[in-house]
Amino acid sequence: MDNPFTSEFYTATWLKIFKPKAKERRFKAFGNLSFYKAKYFPIYTVSGADSSKGITYSLEAGKERLGNKAFVIYDFPNYYVRPSDFYKGKLNCWVTEQHTGFLTDLTQYENLEDYLKTNFKSKTRNRIVPLKRRLESCFDIEYKTVEQISRGDFEVIYSRFYELLKKRFNQKQDFCVTLNDKDWEFFKKTSFEFINNGSAVLFLVLANKKIIGVSYGHFLDDNFILAHTVFDTDYSKFNVGKTQLVKLTQWCFEKGIKKCDFSKGYFHYKSQWGNTKYSFEYHIFYNRFSIFSKAISCSIYSFYSIKNFLRKVGIDESVNKIRFLLKRENAPMTYTFHFNPIEVKDAKSLGPNINPVANNPSSIMERAKIEFAFKYNAIMKGISAFEKPDSKSSFYISYQQQFYEGTINHPK
Repeated sequence: MDNPFTSEFYTATWLKIFKPKAKERRFKAFGNLSFYKAKYFPIYTVSGADSSKGITYSLEAGKERLGNKAFVIYDFPNYYVRPSDFYKGKLNCWVTEQHTGFLTDLTQYENLEDYLKTNFKSKTRNRIVPLKRRLESCFDIEYKTVEQISRGDFEVIYSRFYELLKKRFNQKQDFCVTLNDKDWEFFKKTSFEFINNGSAVLFLVLANKKIIGVSYGHFLDDNFILAHTVFDTDYSKFNVGKTQLVKLTQWCFEKGIKKCDFSKGYFHYKSQWGNTKYSFEYHIFYNRFSIFSKAISCSIYSFYSIKNFLRKVGIDESVNKIRFLLKRENAPMTYTFHFNPIEVKDAKSLGPNINPVANNPSSIMERAKIEFAFKYNAIMKGISAFEKPDSKSSFYISYQQQFYEGTINHPK
């Protein structure tokens, strides 16, 4: 399948949102790549810049008058063969590694069971499967693969997608570029198009009809690139994130996917589930017969080499923390719950003015019910919560005619 990140739709949409005054430029030497020019210098940067999850391209010798130009191509995954390795024309290329990527080469395994057995210790495997079963026993779980979508359904799902991403990154007190206004607008516009033209797919995990997990990714050749995956942190004890990855890996085997690429950016699950580490390269081309072109490209190469060094020593993590703090977002409150069985006949026996708590997906009581379901392997639909008058830190739970007094340990 053609690379979605070099498609005319993708590059035109990116330019319209991020560089509305820039004119799109194409050069025969770079095949289907699109560029835009810097304001003051003859520097041409690939359209999409670093928004893509992997740029692949070809070169054609002797197809262009290059003059003093320099060209910058972002995010070439180096498990592909570099076009410049076989190029014999006027162009020369600086290569600098920038981001680390992780992928799983599925051709090494017979099936999901073989993959899990080879890559995970028995202790880890014995935790993944039972927690998946517990999730499925406590909730009505649906796994949906979305390959075509209406605008209405898309808006509903992506509203929840945004909510979950924001909640997750606020919990980590980390900055998420995708949640910037322009980046989110770009992500929505391109993903709606890509899902419906068959170059991307959306995976959902629903618990009692509520979306608790969303994953989105692209097809590229025989590979699948996982662009974003997130789960509702209220369900973290159920290992929803690992369940998503198990279902995704199973789907990849069924579809004959050769590589499941977790793309750039470090998260623990990527190193845990990937069996191959690779780099995203920036390719900086210049005219070997132009001193000016070489000088400009050398300065660009030096800039990105320094940036990569700073990234390796952790400066980017500190910058992201600062960017998060500047947005003045608050990390979600973390509560712990305790439950003690009590001997009462029915709800009336709990005392006067005891009222059942209405269902509210974002309430503390909803979190308490989820915690209760996990602890007692209880069916969520059978759990009822009751407010305790004049108390903000205690409540009652009933399940299968047994009552419990619950307490909330508020964060300090």
